[in-house]
Amino acid sequence: MFLHGRMKSNAVDPALLLTNKEKDDMEAGRLHTTTMSDSYGGIRNSVGIVLFIPRMYRVCCISLVICLVIAGMCCLIQSSDTASPSAAITSVANTAASTAMTSPYINDRDDNKQTLDKIGDTERLHHIDGHHPVSSVSYVHPHGKLNQSSDENRMLTSRIQLRPYKDTGIRLPVLPNYGSPETARLGCDHIYVIHNLGHPDRLLRMVKLLQLLRISAEFVPVMQPPESLLRAHMAALNRTSNIPSLENIIEWHTRHRIFRDMAEQGYRSAMVLDDSVDMELNIKTIMRAIHRHIPTDWDMLFPGHCGAFEGTQPRPSPDALPSLRLANMPICLHAHAISRQGLMRLLHSLPPLPTSNEIIGMAIMRLKEKGLLKMYSVDTPVFAPRPAAEHEATGLAGNKKLDISAVDHLALWQGQNKQKQH
Repeated sequence: MFLHGRMKSNAVDPALLLTNKEKDDMEAGRLHTTTMSDSYGGIRNSVGIVLFIPRMYRVCCISLVICLVIAGMCCLIQSSDTASPSAAITSVANTAASTAMTSPYINDRDDNKQTLDKIGDTERLHHIDGHHPVSSVSYVHPHGKLNQSSDENRMLTSRIQLRPYKDTGIRLPVLPNYGSPETARLGCDHIYVIHNLGHPDRLLRMVKLLQLLRISAEFVPVMQPPESLLRAHMAALNRTSNIPSLENIIEWHTRHRIFRDMAEQGYRSAMVLDDSVDMELNIKTIMRAIHRHIPTDWDMLFPGHCGAFEGTQPRPSPDALPSLRLANMPICLHAHAISRQGLMRLLHSLPPLPTSNEIIGMAIMRLKEKGLLKMYSVDTPVFAPRPAAEHEATGLAGNKKLDISAVDHLALWQGQNKQKQH
């Protein structure tokens, strides 16, 4: 309307705005159109009108049409965004990224409490049985109205509790028991998830992922050994070369604690996952099939690994799953399972702390090379580390793209393009 008004108020004779060449061309056009048949009268009139429109007016009209088209497209995009379901998981706040601790190995009660207290605005501290402080985080189904009879809805609206891990002040989520070990624990008696305290975003994502898939697991913090034990160990080495790094000692100590806990709890088998791991969306079905075909004398199973040549290895038997292989060198410990007999062999062969700078993953592979461990792998892996960008440069097989990523499905389900929450 504004543009139309400007054009009307400043109107001038179109002929004054034409150059001599344009006048000649228009005059030739008139002579040419008079020779045409009357059946083309409509076309002739249209061409005449267009030719008489000054150049400036034509540019303005074209610009106006383009603006109208862009405005219409924006309206369509906005309406589609508002119509799509968005997640409303109230426990996740924008402060998750800003609460990362300066050290991934902090185990101080107050520092860790401050980090987890900032997970969401709905978090409240209270006491259970008057003893342990527990923080509850509530989850809301992203599609709005809930059907309370749905198992999935009950899972997502349940309150996840944060309790101190064993004898430490580190509070971690406590997931409910979602059912039998065959499904809820991927065919094992127990699942451990190793959480790096320097990445609270991974903890939040893993909790939501396990909730979505209805997988029960126990979170275990990455912990540094006591200073007295560390000093005594380094003094016992009594050398200055090939000494283990602090990072190596911490990882070794954390995983050896899991081995000892598995032995103390009497678990016949357990799966150990990193908190950064992704998995196939139908991981329960895959793991049930694997456990039906794996030999009963297995020590370790690697459904997730970084091995490059596992596909060239033979199957355990002719009727075994095509993806189940006798392990070659799976390496990487982001997703593996341990049987009871495999656990006993690990505890017998591996000291509580490293005696060299060899990482625990390679130490386990050496036990396999010596024939001390019966190891199996899955090709291609059904677990993969995330984010993939950190591992793409290596080109290892364990970093292949999953068929149906559970993490991607979770992001889609939550609605990553949801409107900003106020």
